[in-house]
Amino acid sequence: MSRLLMIRIIIASAMIGFFGHANALVIGTPATPDRGNCYPFGCPAWGSTYQQVYGWSNFSGAIAINTLSFYHTAKASGDATAQGTYTISLSTTGTAVDGLDTNPINNIGADNTVVFNSPLPEFVPFGGQMDLTLTSSFFYDPSLGNLLMTVNGIGIAALEPHLLFDVNESDNDQMSRMHTNDVQTSWALVTGFNEATNVSVQIPEPSTFLLISLGLAGIGFRRYKLNSKLRD
Repeated sequence: MSRLLMIRIIIASAMIGFFGHANALVIGTPATPDRGNCYPFGCPAWGSTYQQVYGWSNFSGAIAINTLSFYHTAKASGDATAQGTYTISLSTTGTAVDGLDTNPINNIGADNTVVFNSPLPEFVPFGGQMDLTLTSSFFYDPSLGNLLMTVNGIGIAALEPHLLFDVNESDNDQMSRMHTNDVQTSWALVTGFNEATNVSVQIPEPSTFLLISLGLAGIGFRRYKLNSKLRD
């Protein structure tokens, strides 16, 4: 690999990391303190498939999704997650918010990607959040449709009391949910994208990032000029 190509890759990677961090956001408005949802991470009653769709307008632009976060702040309850193996997939879908098909397969987009396949963290203390680091980053472009999260569970154990996560209280077409035991158009989980608190990512300040990028670009340009002279 040429040094010039390597420099270009370094700059591109730095830009992806910087702008990916800038696109971190939380979708949903937590409900009043007396409401919460144990589906799908705090109890097994939802069946084997759970889906949430997020409206494209929640996103200001394309985003590389590396972590998902779910919050335990709106209602005091149990702190233990429902243990088992969870498979989480993300895809771009043409399905509308409040329009999820009762057959989950019909909602899944062509770019469906498994991003998590593991047990959950065992406990989420009240007032905290559950951060999931994805094994595969998912690049989402809101200009292509809505974002769909599909959760499948194997061997999910029953537990009492249930762990209740924050649900979206605002009925403004931000998001909706469905699961194989029932169909719901509300009570979707408030979700953080790239908001994880237990993942350490060193992101340079904008001024530092700009200086590094300019410096690397200058090195690359000098290398390119030198190679041009040698070829002449």
